Parts: sequence; structure tokens; C-alpha cells
Amino acid sequence: QVQEVAVQCISCVLCLNDNATLRWERLSSNEGVQCWVEFGLSNTASVTRLKIQATVKASPKDCFELLKDARRRPEFDAGCLEVVESEIIQCGENADLVTMIYAAAGGKKEELLILRAHKEDEACNVFVVCSRSVRCDSRPPREGMQRGEVLPSGFIVAPAPDTNGTCSQVTFLGQFSQSLFEVIQPIAVSNVKRFRGILETAEGKPTSGGY
Repeated sequence: QVQEVAVQCISCVLCLNDNATLRWERLSSNEGVQCWVEFGLSNTASVTRLKIQATVKASPKDCFELLKDARRRPEFDAGCLEVVESEIIQCGENADLVTMIYAAAGGKKEELLILRAHKEDEACNVFVVCSRSVRCDSRPPREGMQRGEVLPSGFIVAPAPDTNGTCSQVTFLGQFSQSLFEVIQPIAVSNVKRFRGILETAEGKPTSGGY
């Protein structure tokens, strides 16, 4: 069942990127980071979709290795306060179950139980890392902490055009309730810039792998 959910999550993120019926509207283009939004239906229950894209001066493999390592998430995700390393569970070759602690409104914290999945197409030098929240009766939230929910979201990494694979086009695709979108959008853009900064410094690159 876990593998099935992982495959569905990857398919959802790929469909968001390829779906020609979505009406993406450009929000901004700043410091080499482009941002689009798709508002969906005009009601409070609908999902707002966010696309952020940037060119990173690092190979797709290096970008993928950083995204795949759940323990490094707080390095570029400003909202992620902690990854509970002792509770990371591998679910086959292409998925893991991770408990993360995120900042919430009012200075509070919330816990997320995240199923992360990844897909590699090394022949095309394209990689996908995505995640969504899941429920697990054997993993209840910590005492005194609310458990949040995350819709399928993730990153697609591909070679940047005309770079022979030395640079990457990194695309983040996220789905949020309309009430959360205004809060999440500037943070998500900042996170992509932080991610790029890590990869473009020698000390930030993974210690193994890479082209």
C-alpha cells in the first residue's frame, strides 16, 4: 500500500507540471526565480497550486541527492524546524516515512508525518522528489502537538537548456488551501533561493555522487 501511495504522489506532481488545462498566472520573476499560481475554483475549499522554477549551477544529480536526503531539509526549508532522524523508516527503494516538526501560527509547532517518494531517470538525467502527509495508527502525534496535513507536492529536476547537464532546472510544485497560500508563497520562493545557494557553494554539495 505504501508503494502504491508513493507512485500516486509522483504521478500527481508530474501531472501538475504537464497538465495543459491548468491556467498558470505569472506572479513574479526575481533574482532568477520565476513563480506562477493556479487558483482553481473560486471557493474556500478549492486548492491553489504554486509553481516555482529556478536554474541552479549544479548537476541534476547533485540537486536530487540534496532533496532526497530528508535530514538536510531544514537547511533550505525555513519552516522545517526538525527532522526526527530516529523515526525515518525506509519503505522500499524509492520511499521513506519521515516525522518533521514545522513552525505553525502563533509561534507554535506542528508535526507532520510525511511519505516521501522519489523517481530517477538517469538516462534522461531527470529526477523527481515528492511528498504528502499520511495517517498511521501506530505513529500517533506527540503529546500536546497537532498533526498537520500536506497535499502532494514536490520537485522536478532536469538539465537546464544549453548547459550539457552542468546546470539544473529545478521546479517546485505545491498545492495548498487558499487560506494558506498567501502565507506559504513567499516562504516557498525563499526556500528555492536557499536551496540554490546551498548547491552553488562547494561546501553545500553532496559528498558522494554527482556528474
